[in-house]
Amino acid sequence: MLYNEKIVYDVWLSMALRSCKQKIWQIIDEYGGCENVYKAFCIGTLEGFDSKEQKRLKETELSQAYKIIEHCRSKGYEIIAYYDELYPQALCQIYNPPIVLYCYGRTELLSAERKIAVVGTRKPSAYSVDVAKSFCRSLVENKYVIVSGFALGIDSVAHTSALKSGGYSIAVIGCGLDYPYPKENFNFRENFIKRGLIISEFIPQSLPEAWCFPHRNRIISGLCSGTVVIEAGENSGSLVTANLAAEQGRDVFCIPPHDIFDKSYGGNIRLLKNGAIAAFSYTDILEEYSVMDLSKIPLNNVPDSNDEQAESTGASVSEDIGGKIEDKNSVDGDMSDIDGLDEASKAIVTLLKKRDMLVDELGFETGIEMARLFLLLTELEIAGLVESKAGNVYGIAE
Repeated sequence: MLYNEKIVYDVWLSMALRSCKQKIWQIIDEYGGCENVYKAFCIGTLEGFDSKEQKRLKETELSQAYKIIEHCRSKGYEIIAYYDELYPQALCQIYNPPIVLYCYGRTELLSAERKIAVVGTRKPSAYSVDVAKSFCRSLVENKYVIVSGFALGIDSVAHTSALKSGGYSIAVIGCGLDYPYPKENFNFRENFIKRGLIISEFIPQSLPEAWCFPHRNRIISGLCSGTVVIEAGENSGSLVTANLAAEQGRDVFCIPPHDIFDKSYGGNIRLLKNGAIAAFSYTDILEEYSVMDLSKIPLNNVPDSNDEQAESTGASVSEDIGGKIEDKNSVDGDMSDIDGLDEASKAIVTLLKKRDMLVDELGFETGIEMARLFLLLTELEIAGLVESKAGNVYGIAE
């Protein structure tokens, strides 16, 4: 992996200010790029930063930026600066775009024409899980790349559904690429990047601090033509993404709640009252963009030269992104990968090792409430430990 020489200055500035300076782009434009910002700082002529910011710039040495670049090279990460060809044009159009993106996986997905964000609560209802799966599957069939935040809940459902449907997905995280957050999904990422891309604007070692997540949401919405809100409470972080999408001139789609008195959908109701587009079906999204519904056309009539695995429809995640995986990421016979799971997830896997079971049976045997059970099963699918089968049956992933 080769980097142009000037990217070290972009890394230096983004490290020092963590992309939080509101007028950073005004300063970059004024000085003609990050390299000139650095040179002006070295000779003491740099203006536009307060004393706290000047202190951060002074404490961040250029040698640290070089170390970050070398670290990324050793890890297989790619750094994409705002002037690179791969940098998404959609991000260039938003307020305060990232100076650099740290990427792991299929960077060509940044250039995908159709990208849609799917977001929602970390504790969704069974209804919302089913809706998210259905929408993502159908959108993937219509050549959309699913973008979400790699968190538990709806994010996980969105990513998993995209991959299981033979599609692609982009995960925008609120910490560095090195940090194992959330741990349930971190173990899955080596499989994820075979058909997905993980990106962050934070250096690889950055911790998942609370302020990082709403800050990264502008990237999720900014990458996409629209954002679909599946389930959001009145104070849900998904509302931040939806509001940012609206501010960026992007479309906001919202799933109508199945129960208007359920406070878990308070955010959905507010969005619909404020003008969000009600999405009763994925076709409501396609119609908004005048996109032909490709899922209604036989697959053999819709060749896709850009999808090297377009022929593998309906495959499980492991089949679709590389067949039975035999390396260190595979699920071996002793199920050693369950060691990092919580007790509820371990109980599910232990039962399924004995035989395939209906969801109702699993609920009875484990005592787990049904909505949470569906969520745990989805997370275990992401990890490649279990797989869904016909008739609401689950079993150990083969």
